[in-house]
Amino acid sequence: MNYYLDQRSLGLFRICLGFSISIDSLLLLIQPSPFFNDEGVVPRHILFHLIPNHWGTSIFNCTGSDLIVSILIFIQAISSFLYSIGWFTKFSGTITWFLISSLQARSPYVFHGGDALARVLLTFSLFTSINSRFSVDAILKHKKIKEIIYFDQANKKYLMEIKNHSNFEYT
Repeated sequence: MNYYLDQRSLGLFRICLGFSISIDSLLLLIQPSPFFNDEGVVPRHILFHLIPNHWGTSIFNCTGSDLIVSILIFIQAISSFLYSIGWFTKFSGTITWFLISSLQARSPYVFHGGDALARVLLTFSLFTSINSRFSVDAILKHKKIKEIIYFDQANKKYLMEIKNHSNFEYT
């Protein structure tokens, strides 16, 4: 029995997932200090003692500054918005996945199962053809395909004309 996913449903899934991650990122951007800086719920020195060898798993562990954390969350919101509209979908999805994973690793006691589900769904979506419908990538790809087909049709016409005219016999 063959199973397949319709490209339209994948496109709608990408839009919904991207917008939900964007909204979540913007809500985190309102007040990042209680959760992600060194004066918050889980300071970095406590996090390093609770989970050994935790330094390399999160880019948010590099600093405890509110400004840097806010910039990283803003980049996450922008990349998830680009993912939802389907512009450089694989690249923006990878950036979004990396920043979400880093954010969840920075403060594991703040997030819940819905955040983990969003990360897993984003991971699996990177291995599908999620940018084939309802995306800027699909529009740009469609324009390129039309140009290539038009160019090939023109070449085919000229080749057929050359072939037809080469059979003439001059008397």
